[in-house]
Amino acid sequence: MRWIATCTLAALAACSVLSRGPKTNQLTAQQQRAKWTAPVASASFQKPTTGDGGVVHIEFGMPAKIVLEIANCYAHAHSVIGDRDQVKVTRIDPGAQAVEGVLDITDCTTQHVVAHLRAHFPDGLDVEAAIDTDLGKL
Repeated sequence: MRWIATCTLAALAACSVLSRGPKTNQLTAQQQRAKWTAPVASASFQKPTTGDGGVVHIEFGMPAKIVLEIANCYAHAHSVIGDRDQVKVTRIDPGAQAVEGVLDITDCTTQHVVAHLRAHFPDGLDVEAAIDTDLGKL
């Protein structure tokens, strides 16, 4: 009986550790002890007026608190914030850009994106997001 109780407690502890990440289509943010969450408020694909490509634009929170822009969105991409793939994560207030982070894209089309984001801002704010959302067109 003691073994069953120990295994049950271990399973509950493991579940609580796994559930700490963001839910699908949600961003979690932490700065020291302050924590908050923001859902995907809007997601769109904007085709350029000339040439190929386009930009995926995702806003978290209403009003928007964090904005993710992906200039080169393709399946199975592993992008570093600020690298050649031109991934930008912007904090609306106070208007800062993430200085480091990673965006892992599982799938990305002009209509849908599945990705996981982690980013760090100069003021110590850390964000993480799980994205699986349809994209509107602009």
